[in-house]
Amino acid sequence: MKALVEQVEGILKFRGKRLTKQRRLIIETLKNLQGHFDVQDLHRRVEEADHRISLSTVYRTVNLLKELGFLRALDIGEGYTLYEVVPEFEHHHLVCIRCGRIVEFHCEHCEAIHRRLAENYGFEIVSSQVVLQGYCPKCRKELNTEAL
Repeated sequence: MKALVEQVEGILKFRGKRLTKQRRLIIETLKNLQGHFDVQDLHRRVEEADHRISLSTVYRTVNLLKELGFLRALDIGEGYTLYEVVPEFEHHHLVCIRCGRIVEFHCEHCEAIHRRLAENYGFEIVSSQVVLQGYCPKCRKELNTEAL
């Protein structure tokens, strides 16, 4: 994760900005977050190290990291957004609309479709995001039980 701090710092310097103590702490906190998180999760963790960092500072930093390509937003529906550090390998998501469970999956067929679309339309696809929403096995079972 140190590489992430250094990468962000390099890009910010190139843009004439600096890596503030607050931004550094927020980025360093990301290494302790596993998987997907929302801004409030990240803010709670950052507050443990420095209670003076505001939620709005965390939001601005998350937006900056997203703009720089280090974070990816995942819209899981109903206006709720989760984030993840951009993974080394492309993956997609299954999201349970009842309990919020997220399953990451790799899809070779999706990659083939993306290549074909890029070829057909002359696009250079740099990233993609597939979010399939439905019910996980546990929630399906509970819903079937409730229906009886």
